[in-house]
Amino acid sequence: MRKTSKHAWRLAAFRPTPAVAALAGAGLLSASLALAQDKQQEASPTQTVIVTGTVGATEAKRANVSYSVLDAKDLGKFTPMSADDYLRDMPGVVVESNEGVARNESFTRGMSVGTGSPTSGNFWTSILEDGLPVVPVKYNNFQDSDFFRADMSVSRVESIRGGSTGTSVASSAGGVFNFMPGAIRPGASVQTRLGFEGENPHLSWKEVGALYGWKNPAGDLRAEASGFYRTSTGKVDPGHPLNLGGQVKLRVQKTYNTASGGGGTVSLTAKHLDDTNSWNGQFTLPVHGVLNPVMAPGFGSSPNMFFRGGQHVVPTDVVDGPGSTRYHDPEKGANYKQDALWLKWEHDTGGRWTFNSAVKVQNSQAYLQQAFYNAGPTSLWNASTFQDAFTVNQGLAPNVAASLNRVPGTYEVYDLNTGALRARIANNVGASNGINYRTGAACPAGSIASPAQCVLSTNLPNANFDLGGGLVNGIMVPSATSVSNQDVVYITNSNLGTRTSKDIMLDFMTTYAGDNYRIQAGMFAVQADQGMDTYYNGRGLSAFADGQVTNLGVRYVTQNGTYQLTDPAGWGRLGCGNVDGFTAYRYRDRERDISPLLGASWSPGKWDLNGSYKGTLTLAKTHTIPYVTAPQATGANSLGYGGLDGNPYTWYDNQNYVRAAPIEATKRVFLKNWTASVGYNVTPSDKVYYRHSMAGNNISGILTRYATQFNADNKPLYPQADLKQDELAWVFGRGSISGQLTLFRTELLLWQQQTPPNVDGSTYVVEYLDHYLTKGAEGWLKWRVTPKFSWTSSGLFSQARALAVGSFSAGSPGPDDDVLTTVAGIMARTPKWVVSNTFSYEWNDFQFNVRHRYMSRRKLDNNPVNNIYLPEQRNVDLSVLYAGFKNLRLSLDVRNALNNKYISGYDTMLPTVTGVTKNDIYQQLPNAGGWVALNSPRSFWLTARYDF
Repeated sequence: MRKTSKHAWRLAAFRPTPAVAALAGAGLLSASLALAQDKQQEASPTQTVIVTGTVGATEAKRANVSYSVLDAKDLGKFTPMSADDYLRDMPGVVVESNEGVARNESFTRGMSVGTGSPTSGNFWTSILEDGLPVVPVKYNNFQDSDFFRADMSVSRVESIRGGSTGTSVASSAGGVFNFMPGAIRPGASVQTRLGFEGENPHLSWKEVGALYGWKNPAGDLRAEASGFYRTSTGKVDPGHPLNLGGQVKLRVQKTYNTASGGGGTVSLTAKHLDDTNSWNGQFTLPVHGVLNPVMAPGFGSSPNMFFRGGQHVVPTDVVDGPGSTRYHDPEKGANYKQDALWLKWEHDTGGRWTFNSAVKVQNSQAYLQQAFYNAGPTSLWNASTFQDAFTVNQGLAPNVAASLNRVPGTYEVYDLNTGALRARIANNVGASNGINYRTGAACPAGSIASPAQCVLSTNLPNANFDLGGGLVNGIMVPSATSVSNQDVVYITNSNLGTRTSKDIMLDFMTTYAGDNYRIQAGMFAVQADQGMDTYYNGRGLSAFADGQVTNLGVRYVTQNGTYQLTDPAGWGRLGCGNVDGFTAYRYRDRERDISPLLGASWSPGKWDLNGSYKGTLTLAKTHTIPYVTAPQATGANSLGYGGLDGNPYTWYDNQNYVRAAPIEATKRVFLKNWTASVGYNVTPSDKVYYRHSMAGNNISGILTRYATQFNADNKPLYPQADLKQDELAWVFGRGSISGQLTLFRTELLLWQQQTPPNVDGSTYVVEYLDHYLTKGAEGWLKWRVTPKFSWTSSGLFSQARALAVGSFSAGSPGPDDDVLTTVAGIMARTPKWVVSNTFSYEWNDFQFNVRHRYMSRRKLDNNPVNNIYLPEQRNVDLSVLYAGFKNLRLSLDVRNALNNKYISGYDTMLPTVTGVTKNDIYQQLPNAGGWVALNSPRSFWLTARYDF
């Protein structure tokens, strides 16, 4: 299989047919019922011109691609929760939207590999804005959906899946979604939207949007301004906005004609996005059991698990320079900013030649602040609770006596606002102290090798909730010395950091058109200067309760004095970035991609043949600075170490960053992709085609790829996935009914590399390939059954299997006892069926829409012994549009009208340790504590738009 590249080679510029142009200018919620009834304003979906994933603007039927289009009428039928919400109505697409406005996941044709987390949610798919990449170079928590918001200027979405996407669009071999603006029309529109969400619906979403268009008397100069501002609190009001911000866009367009009969268009677009979005993973419900989860008492089906409070000032000397600080507000989510400017030029000579070019510059930044509860819960009886949160076991062998938890004492947990004690926990080192409040027995003595924790008192909520831990593969999980799994608290986790990318994109394409053929050549190039900084990753303790996820104060009382483990906001590890044993880094990367392209199409008689080739030269130079917190690096291997403020008793700043030696890497690789197809027009209404592609996925995450000197010296710049794709399709259009049915087969190889230690202290490389196969069918149908009644449908049937997925286990140093095992089975998280049906009926000034969406059950992981499935999903949405008032249009949506409830995600509460996987926990402790994510309850959305 050939390697792939990550960037597009052509400018996707929309040249609408007259009917499409009439619809495109309308915008969201703007296609009037009269216009929708006018058949003369409609073109058959198989005759519409598409520009995404094709050799030039091409009639959809002749393109030999698996395509679908949402026009202005489709976009206006229902209120979207995010741009990703539109993709649910595309065939072959699976969307996970537990995260809210941003950080959603999407994949096509069952290829769920690589998308198991919102951090890489667009691994297989790319979003284009006006034909250009939103994010040309992706990495962890820096994805397309983070920086794209569909506003009133969007009037069309084109989707291409599989096939030619690997050679014609940025960053994806699975699918591309091109959000396109409509024609600029004079006039103004103002739109307001109110959303009522929650188990007991409350006003949660407030949004205002505007659109203004202008043209000169000659009609050859036009300008458009659009934007929105929105605030929302979500289905559970945490007391502060979960989404707050907006976007402004300005577009100027100039058309011209030449004396030779040609002409063209020059357009300039500026965009400013400033939107803060909380990550909605906190809508997670505590349960017991994985097969038939039982809700934990005291938590509703939509508990408020958002973090509250915790604002503080963080010292950032090691990152920003001596004396530097940053204010950290953990209630805030991720602030996404993007300033972009792009210039597009399209020129038709009036003869055989056309030219398209574009230049785009942009600056994108994600500023992350949000705190979470998801580093727990954990029992107060477990010694690792205070070790994980506050690094009280900082001493290293053989100097273990330097650890704070080797000094006998008592942990005191208290309310930060009132100072009231909430819990006391004895930490005994060689002598018994205190009484077990549950049994009345004396607390165990413990030893310096293994201190014993014993809860003396607590008035924290849900004290009797049991984690359900126990022996897994002969290993105690959690690894507590006490058998108790009760008296649980949350370990909170704080994030403060930035992810940035400054991009320059250049696109040039020329096309020569003969009588029945086209030849196209061009180049796409991008330079991305990326950065990632961690200012603070901290820990705290919180009550385990609905609406009470906020830091508690913690101190450790000893005979030698009292050590303050938390700062005034309840955070430990101040000035530190080491969480879960991961070292924090300062990453910098300059990546340059140069992608030449050749494409050709030929249509002799009833045949349509086309093919394309893309080669990409990738040049990358990375600079990484590790921030280490090991005691030997900071001098903290002593109880007398004072940390940032010099005071050893303010323990919260005693595990601070220090810089390690920088790591440099310079890499280059040339990657190739190609695709070819042949189609035959059986009748004027029917077309069949076959396409074969050898085009893999993008190189993702180069920024963080070389974090160790060993990787810099030995790890090549390879792509993360190779794909061989085949598809056979039937495209049809007969009067009022049209559609496409595509059979597909995708074979995927995912390159894996492990770097275990050798006997001499060096590192060696273990490489293997994970092998996956998906096959099935996708399709769409549009049918105007009567002049007033229409039906649109899309669907996916897939059989996805993991043929060989490796699991590497390194034993003692050296390769002699290494074990590589492989499993095969149904691919995780891939549904067999995904179906969306929308029925629309027009009556006088009303339009009624009913949408039914269905997704079949999905396997939780690839392991064949795991018989756990996420249940099927069924949603029914209703909407009513009214256009009886002059210039005023109203719509009312009811999302999840039947108020169905289903589980959309599951995870265990118990920690995984060496020798224990999540699947082991599911199988051996089926009634252990866990989390489930539930879908949103019924919600109501009222939208009003006034056109001037």
